[in-house]
Amino acid sequence: MRSKVAKAASIAVDHSAHLGMSPLKSNAGRFQYGVQWLAVVCLSVVFAFQPFSADDFWWQLSRGREVAGGSITPSRSLLTQETLAEADWLGGLPIFAVYQFLGGHGLMMCRVLLISGCIGLILAPRRSSGFVRPLAWFVVTLALIAVARHFELTPTFFDCLAMVVLVGLMHRKSEQADASPSDRRKPISPRVTAIGMFIVWSNLALGILVGLIVWIAYSCVASLVRETGHRRNWILAILMLVGGCINPRGVFAWTDSLSSIFPVWRNPSALFAGTPWQPLFAGLASPAAVSFLLLTMIWIATQTFGRRRMPRGLFCFAWMQWLAWSSMHNLAIATTWIAADLLVSWHRDGQYRISNLALSRSHWLGYLAAAMGIAVALPYSGLVATMGWGIDASLDNRMLQLALQQTEPYGTAFADDTRSGGMLAWQIPQLRELSDASDAEAVRLQDVAHRAVIAGRFAEHHRVIDDLRQQRLMSYWLSDGSQGGYWLTLEHRETTLLLVSNRDTELIRGLEPSIWKPLSLDSPVIPYAAAGDKHYADQMIETLTNREIVEFQNWQYSFPRSSSSLFDRDRWGFAPIIVDADQAYRQSEVFRAMGLRYAALRVLFVGRQAFPESVPLACAMTRCQTELANAEIVAAGAPSWFRYFAASEPLANGDCSTPMDIKSVAEKSSLFPRWAVPESNPFSDELRRRVAAYLQEGPQTLMVSADFQSQLGVEHSQLMYAGLCGAIEAGEHEIADRYLQWFESNPAVDEIKRLVEVRESELHPSQTSSDEF
Repeated sequence: MRSKVAKAASIAVDHSAHLGMSPLKSNAGRFQYGVQWLAVVCLSVVFAFQPFSADDFWWQLSRGREVAGGSITPSRSLLTQETLAEADWLGGLPIFAVYQFLGGHGLMMCRVLLISGCIGLILAPRRSSGFVRPLAWFVVTLALIAVARHFELTPTFFDCLAMVVLVGLMHRKSEQADASPSDRRKPISPRVTAIGMFIVWSNLALGILVGLIVWIAYSCVASLVRETGHRRNWILAILMLVGGCINPRGVFAWTDSLSSIFPVWRNPSALFAGTPWQPLFAGLASPAAVSFLLLTMIWIATQTFGRRRMPRGLFCFAWMQWLAWSSMHNLAIATTWIAADLLVSWHRDGQYRISNLALSRSHWLGYLAAAMGIAVALPYSGLVATMGWGIDASLDNRMLQLALQQTEPYGTAFADDTRSGGMLAWQIPQLRELSDASDAEAVRLQDVAHRAVIAGRFAEHHRVIDDLRQQRLMSYWLSDGSQGGYWLTLEHRETTLLLVSNRDTELIRGLEPSIWKPLSLDSPVIPYAAAGDKHYADQMIETLTNREIVEFQNWQYSFPRSSSSLFDRDRWGFAPIIVDADQAYRQSEVFRAMGLRYAALRVLFVGRQAFPESVPLACAMTRCQTELANAEIVAAGAPSWFRYFAASEPLANGDCSTPMDIKSVAEKSSLFPRWAVPESNPFSDELRRRVAAYLQEGPQTLMVSADFQSQLGVEHSQLMYAGLCGAIEAGEHEIADRYLQWFESNPAVDEIKRLVEVRESELHPSQTSSDEF
């Protein structure tokens, strides 16, 4: 039923039409109409022009390619560990079909059309019915912040789309129950709609259990309030249950759906920390979580002030809250239901639009508040900064393809996450061509995290990763009676290749002392092969050479140049250089995890010059300096003044958030155990000033030619050692040799002497001892 305000607005519109006047004929009406259309276009641009960034992008493309090739079990065709059929076997076919026939540009066009069409349909002003209310604008913006990244024709998108259809079906039933017998219209084949929707849904995505419980919860409320036709709802529920079984997995599609939405059913909950399946508590600061919480408060407020004895969606709302809080993987579908329920409820009650003639001061204040909220929400979400065209740089598979181009992959490959596995799976046809040229069989992928969670294999998958991180090579027994140790597991699976995400720096660090050696330094997914394997030897040697170049030679990091490819941040090539703080941060962290600390510093200096306010880059700089200082402690028993200042000054200045007590600097006590605080004197004060400039401008500020003309004692040797470190970090070997010659003429004592010997061994490893740290 319509509210009194909505009825008054309709009467005003009808009266003006009777007099031959249109609400939008006046200049003010045209201005308001134009402003709302401009807002629709702006929102469409922000949300639609986002690069494809889902971690399962390549995995879904690979599944779709297998289905197009005639397989009804795509995961079993791609994975050696997979033994089951899958219900959502068609989930990757739509995105593959578009990519195959229209390419990456076609995928982006589909995204633009989908999002702009949805926004235009929901928010566009209409001459016949007026403007959308302010709160609806805010609700749509919050919902899109949470789900915009899922408009990629992947299974999550189909889950959200099916949820919108289900909400529409629920409200249509409620509207028919509230209507008088004379106004009641017979629904168009509700049983066919129910069973047909779940047949399609179960073959495209795994959220069918969410939809079934939503419908059962709605039917329970309808039965409690004695809604007309409530018994027929249970018949539709049975048809939905049957429809969800019509797929290659059969009745077990419902158990797979349960595993997808409630992963702790088959896997220990402790394993999901830091994964997409972690609880909402662990990611409350994310934009999607904040949007969900705000929508939750709006839903509660609207139902509270709606003066309804029992809201029809009460049980559904409780179910959505449980889903979202139990796993962030369910956040998109839960947000979709809340937003769709709000919008459809307002539309049904006549509270969705207001006439231009009914606009009051409160409405204008509402639009102003909504505009301010949207203006704050969009930058916070990060969507404004990531606007562009194509595929996100984190999914760039060209470096992986280049790394494997000179190899002869065989056996099986272990991937740490879905992105890594999907990127290799997409390369398998090209790798088969390389294997055909040799006597080896083409490489196959073992498993991906997504399928491991659904099939209950995630505990074993996580154990192998944890053993690799901790370098637990040999067999050992776990508390549950199972056997650990990665060597036997990987050997039994005939593993010859590891795929490691550049995000997992802990795993990269753990692999450094092992027999597994990287085949690339800058790929989003880094391949590893066993040392001595002739099938990967050439690429391994090339990578070792590159390590030496980036660490000790005169190599300088620079942001990648635009190639006008789908992976460029610029997308169209208008800007010659692609500047991305996150890319610099990731690369520096990979270098640091590999033990290439000088290379990491070179990346950080370039990144900080481009983004001086970046807190992640400042923290990465501090971590790198701290590791170098700790290495000096290992070599000489204490850090140099230079490393102490370089590691402690950012903490004292608050450039990097840290749990350490910064007040300890003012109290003249060390921030770090076993670190001796340099005494204040002219030399230490001068070095402190140089370090401050060094952290902002780079190692060139440490090399001062006037220092060579002085031969003053221990304090001056600290300045000269800082210059030596700066020359090594900058890759200036001639200047570094000059510093070494000074130390030969002016021998240092104690810690500096030992540190100079270690620096010399880095520059000339063949001429000095093999001492390393």
